[in-house]
Amino acid sequence: LEEFLGTAPDLISRIGSAVAQGDAQALKAEAHALKGSCRTIGAVELATLLAELELAGKSGDIAPTQELSTRLTNEFTRLRFNLESYLHDKAA
Repeated sequence: LEEFLGTAPDLISRIGSAVAQGDAQALKAEAHALKGSCRTIGAVELATLLAELELAGKSGDIAPTQELSTRLTNEFTRLRFNLESYLHDKAA
């Protein structure tokens, strides 16, 4: 979980940049990279959003991805809070 929390913010930032720049290939690659990690830790909602972003990148139609990117950021913020709370409680 700590490794996920260490790497996910950078990938999410790169996804946001790919959306902002209209870079479908980068969007596909970054979303795919993070999707597997999310599935591994059971972050189903995040993985679902990433699958949608990856599909948009594959199709080249990234017009609707700004909303998905915002939802991704919000969902990750919620997940990070929960994971950090869990890790803190586990360490105590």
